[in-house]
Amino acid sequence: MLRLTAMKMHNLLPLSRAEFVAACHPDGILLPDQGCHHYGLIVQYEDTDAGGIVYHAHYLNYAERARSAVLRAGGIHLGARLRSTGEGIIIRQVEARYHAPAQLHDQIIVVTRLEQLKRASLRLAQHIISPETGLIFARLLVEGVWVNKKYAPCRFPDDVREIITHLSVAGEDTA
Repeated sequence: MLRLTAMKMHNLLPLSRAEFVAACHPDGILLPDQGCHHYGLIVQYEDTDAGGIVYHAHYLNYAERARSAVLRAGGIHLGARLRSTGEGIIIRQVEARYHAPAQLHDQIIVVTRLEQLKRASLRLAQHIISPETGLIFARLLVEGVWVNKKYAPCRFPDDVREIITHLSVAGEDTA
C-alpha cells in the first residue's frame, strides 16, 4: 500500500485529533505557509458499496467538496460570484488513481496543492489520505478553467488568483 511520507507532504502527517477536527470545518483549512489546503471528513454509510468500502465515484465528490472549500476558506463565495458575474470554474479533466479502499467511519483528509496556474486555467493535485497513517486512498490530477457566462475561458479574477496561489509553497514555480 502506498503511504505518503511526512517529508513528501511538507511534514503534514500525522495530524493530531485537534488538527483533524479543525480540517473538518466546512471550509477546511488553508495552509499557505505549507502550500496546501486540508479538507477533512469521515466516511459515512451512504459512501460505501455492498463490500463496505468507499464507492470509487465518491472520491471525486470528496475532491470537489475540497476544491469548493478552498475558495470559501479564502473568502470567495462562488455561488454569489456565479449569480453576479456569470463567471466560474469548470473542470476540463480529471485523472484518478485509486490505491487503497477507505472504509466506513475512516477519517479522510483531502490535501489540495497547486501544480500549475496559467492565465485562465489551473492544475491541482489532490491526495485523499488517512490523516493518522498517511495511507493514500486516491490521487487526483484536476484541470480547471475559469470561464465567463458564455463558457469562454477568461482570466482568473485577482482575488481568486490570490487564493489559488496559496496552494503552492512560496518560491515554487507554478507556471
